[in-house]
Amino acid sequence: MIDSSDDGSLNYITGGGISVHRISVPAEYDGAIDRYIDGLNERRGAVFSSNYEYPGRYTRWDTAIIDPPIMITARGRMMEIEALNARGGVMLGFIHEAMVSVAYVRVRGVETSKITLQVAEPHVVLTEEERSRVPSVFTVLRAIVQLFFSKQDSALGLYGAFGY
Repeated sequence: MIDSSDDGSLNYITGGGISVHRISVPAEYDGAIDRYIDGLNERRGAVFSSNYEYPGRYTRWDTAIIDPPIMITARGRMMEIEALNARGGVMLGFIHEAMVSVAYVRVRGVETSKITLQVAEPHVVLTEEERSRVPSVFTVLRAIVQLFFSKQDSALGLYGAFGY
């Protein structure tokens, strides 16, 4: 269920049971992304953009983030999930709790601002058709997406550009 207020804020529960309070602020499309692009010179973040339009099918969109709360890195089957700020510290607690129950993923270390994980190697020979189901770092990424996913929020178009 989603609750909305007159101030544009929304409250909802994610797939992982996390209560979210989100505020949207309308902005003019032209030039709205410029400060994010400029911010990438000195801060972590990303900008994704599509200027392609086709009536009735595709529309222009931009999305950006500066100072993300967490950073996920992987090398082989080892992963680190690091909190980059206070918001990330809160998220890290939820992520750690979720990772404990993910099959084939072992929590190797927990620090104040970082979780280290290892994804298990398969111990059997697999057919080509089965290889896409082998546990990998994408197993962890899918679990994190599910933890924070909300059908109510995605129905508002927040994730539509990426197909969540």
